[in-house]
Amino acid sequence: MDFGRVGEMVESEVYLVYLQIQKNKRIFLDYIYCIIGIETTSIAKGEIPVRTKKTAYIIITVLVLAAAAAAAFAAFSTSRTERTMTVALEAYAAQDYQNAYDLFSEISGKRTDADGYARVCRVKMYLADSDYSSASSEYLRIYPERYSAAVQKEIEGLHDGIETLRLQEKEAQEERIRAGIPYVGMSESYISQTSLGAPSSKVRHNTDMKNGQVYTANLYDFYNAEGKLVFTARCLRGVVKEVWDTRDNPVSWSGTTSGKHYDEDEYNASDYSHPEDFYDDHYDDFIDYYDAEEYWYDHYDD
Repeated sequence: MDFGRVGEMVESEVYLVYLQIQKNKRIFLDYIYCIIGIETTSIAKGEIPVRTKKTAYIIITVLVLAAAAAAAFAAFSTSRTERTMTVALEAYAAQDYQNAYDLFSEISGKRTDADGYARVCRVKMYLADSDYSSASSEYLRIYPERYSAAVQKEIEGLHDGIETLRLQEKEAQEERIRAGIPYVGMSESYISQTSLGAPSSKVRHNTDMKNGQVYTANLYDFYNAEGKLVFTARCLRGVVKEVWDTRDNPVSWSGTTSGKHYDEDEYNASDYSHPEDFYDDHYDDFIDYYDAEEYWYDHYDD
């Protein structure tokens, strides 16, 4: 704290209060005399003991100093807030966003704009770290209408940076997908863009129940050059939910191969009245239950 500055303010405020008392000296004295018990008639006649007058002047002096000190500290607090705001804006202009953020946060409860600038600083720091998720999340929590036109302009300027980072994130994600294989959590829209290439044009389907509602799942099969199944991805509601990777042990057949069904029923599916019974006896011959289920439906003669 700048005590020299505080002293100057106290001295200035004492003088101002003194001038006010001088203008209203009689009123102040009569008020003090009443407080310490002097009768109104005695006050009117000017019959005030010397000791009482001294006591009254002491009380007035104490009140003057207390009032002046309170006013000085209030003025100092306001002055300090303004100085902090100025330094924070200088740090912001110099793109020292961490320091600016700390300073703005310190006075955010006293200056609405300081809170706005602090939030802008947070977004800019996230952008500098290429953290799109945090930057966009923080950006959406800012309400421009709360702040001045200057802060609103800074908030509007964040949009381009966030959009640029979003496109960079999307491009990086697509590059990772092109270099990899389908994975759980991947968007179904990218199913043909991985290193495995496009899946078979024959898309299998089965159902799944979520929260009492039935959804149709899509099963995408990927084959190698020899027509052997090397990978299957099951998608539900636009997202890959399960994958089966058989690249190290390609399957020579499946419910489909190169998009065509087997014509012969080598596993006698027609002898079973339900796909579950069929799968129980032939689970070693299929990738999974869904593969066996499709085979059963392809060959079951009802």
